[in-house]
Amino acid sequence: MIENYNISIVGQHSYCASGGTATHPTEIARVLSKKNKVFFVTTCSRKKVVYENDNLIIYMEKAINHGKTFKKIKRAYSIRNNVDLFHIHDFRSGLLGVIEPKRPIILTVHGYITETTNKGSLLYRIFLKLMKVSTKRADAVIAVDKTIYNWLEHEIGCETDRLYYIPNGVDVNKFSPSVDGSEVREVYGISNTDKLIFSARHFVPKNAVEYTIKAMPIILKVHPNAKLMLAGEGPLEDKLKILVRKLDLNENVIFCGVISYDSIPKYYAASDVIVNSFTHISGVEEFETSSLLDAMENGRPIGTSITTLEALSIGKPVITPTVGGIQKEISDREIGILLPDKDPKALADACLHILDDQKLANRLGRNAREYIVANRSWDKIVEQLSEVYTTVLEK
Repeated sequence: MIENYNISIVGQHSYCASGGTATHPTEIARVLSKKNKVFFVTTCSRKKVVYENDNLIIYMEKAINHGKTFKKIKRAYSIRNNVDLFHIHDFRSGLLGVIEPKRPIILTVHGYITETTNKGSLLYRIFLKLMKVSTKRADAVIAVDKTIYNWLEHEIGCETDRLYYIPNGVDVNKFSPSVDGSEVREVYGISNTDKLIFSARHFVPKNAVEYTIKAMPIILKVHPNAKLMLAGEGPLEDKLKILVRKLDLNENVIFCGVISYDSIPKYYAASDVIVNSFTHISGVEEFETSSLLDAMENGRPIGTSITTLEALSIGKPVITPTVGGIQKEISDREIGILLPDKDPKALADACLHILDDQKLANRLGRNAREYIVANRSWDKIVEQLSEVYTTVLEK
């Protein structure tokens, strides 16, 4: 890791928010602050906060909607004289580099423009222009997923001599097999003999939570006391609850709302099987320019889910579809089970396979934990980042 530098991390979402785009910069800031001075710039919807602890200073600017970008750029620019390098995690905030030409700019891209607007809209065209300006100004551009890397190269036009692939990571101490999940079972009245399937997903179309629900009647034929616990919220919540009632699953499906980031390891630890569902988007897995564009017309390409990595790190068996940036790593190693998406029968069969074979469950969990510790801890990720930082700083 580099040492004794002043680094500004400009986050995409609130320091306290959930999700990969919030977790990633937050964890990088945490690790870097062990040996560097880190200024973390982000936003919040509540009162403006400035928090300082040893080598980490957090600026949470009160803002909503597109005002977030302006507030982050304004704050980052105000501290420029104290900073050796800016590491930005939002392509819109990458415009900081246009008004601050002297200091190195590193831009990490976590996803696609279609995450925030529909392709072909006026806002999409504006964001596309902003993405191209930000990546052109950046001294280095980092993609957290190989499909994003290819998109940046082929569609955005980022030169490969400035383009890097550095994946998402995991806090392997927080998400550890040593975590005790007994409290979660006790709170929800789930006995030690009941089988618990857990899924933490936003209730949005791309996450296909309804197919996990549809798998439950098949599972219940073999394990009538099995429970499905769903953590999250979103626009499809009412429809999912209607589906549960329609399938007569009220006694077997638990909606537990949004779970804090600090609490989620306990829920993973309490589970027998963890399901991380996504919808399939054709054409993304084997990248071609035309197929990626078609995929983006129909939905959002999936990168490497941090929630999947965290579930793997806890040492429990994980089921996930054959879509997204983690699939090749799972298919190359026995660290999880890959399934076709939108297939409740296949999902139910996979759950039953794990629930009825404890040796398999233990082997999958052990292999997953070993792989994550060896390759995806945030310390490992920051080591890779440090090489990029050093290259940029020495130019």
